[in-house]
Amino acid sequence: MNGFYRFVVIGLCGLAAVSAEAVPRLECFEPEHDFGEQVAKDQEIVHRFTLLNTGTEPMEILEIKDCCGVSSTVVPMTIPPGSTAVCTSIFDTRNRYGAQEKQILLVTDIQKTPYIDLRMTGTLLRAIEYSPAVVRFENLMPDGSVSATVTATNLLAEAVTLKSAATTIEGLEVEVVAGDQEASRSWTIQLKSDAPLAVGQISGMLKLNFSTGTVDIPVVGDVTPILQATPEQIRLSSTSAGEVKRMAMLRSGDGRAFDLLSAELKDAEGTVSFKKLSEGKWQLSLSVQAESVAPGAAMEVRTSLESQALIRIPLVK
Repeated sequence: MNGFYRFVVIGLCGLAAVSAEAVPRLECFEPEHDFGEQVAKDQEIVHRFTLLNTGTEPMEILEIKDCCGVSSTVVPMTIPPGSTAVCTSIFDTRNRYGAQEKQILLVTDIQKTPYIDLRMTGTLLRAIEYSPAVVRFENLMPDGSVSATVTATNLLAEAVTLKSAATTIEGLEVEVVAGDQEASRSWTIQLKSDAPLAVGQISGMLKLNFSTGTVDIPVVGDVTPILQATPEQIRLSSTSAGEVKRMAMLRSGDGRAFDLLSAELKDAEGTVSFKKLSEGKWQLSLSVQAESVAPGAAMEVRTSLESQALIRIPLVK
């Protein structure tokens, strides 16, 4: 045979061998499962994806990478050509609400396309829908009134019972003002103060105990002192020497009238004078010898407000 033709024949045979090379190929004809809109009742959503090896060689699932909340298994892990396997994915819906998109990534031994991407999508609704999602209190005074309203709605077909309503925050009480506790479709719950609130942050829960489970609604806020000093502390430079003059303001947060009875320095030498700017605001003028400021020094202000008769404004050097 002529050398040229012999080369061509051998080349064509080689191409035929390559084109006939046996390879595995994994396919899933429905790689995304949309479970639609469901009311979450702490149930599991289970779906089975069917996998098919459309190649001519066996292939193997090497690893399963699940998104959070999902647990998957594939049987069998080794799939002969022309055969199927089933990927069973279980989505735990506990404490998950809103739009969901969960990925299940299968890692195979196929070199060119080693990954198969499966997904579970849908929307989870609360069995009990409530508003607001967070109860926020703003501009609270210790002796001020507090009131907030929460509405809750049963989205289930079956009847639901509100067994109890309580709060973890001391000084707040809870009352169901609308909706029977037995088998209602909706409820109105009111939070209000039954005692003076402590100054500081409010952080706790409104706990609604339904027959379907407990709904915890965060309650947050700040209770500020009635009388507020600006600045909260008077700073002096560490290199200050001799007489240093500073000014401060004392005002009521809600504009109520009060009197400033006296103001003096403690653990520091100097003088303090004050004048009334309005019914709820006073200005303080401070003159202090910087070298005399000892640790713990402060300006002490006495007021006519019984709950804040003495206010200390620290001197910091």
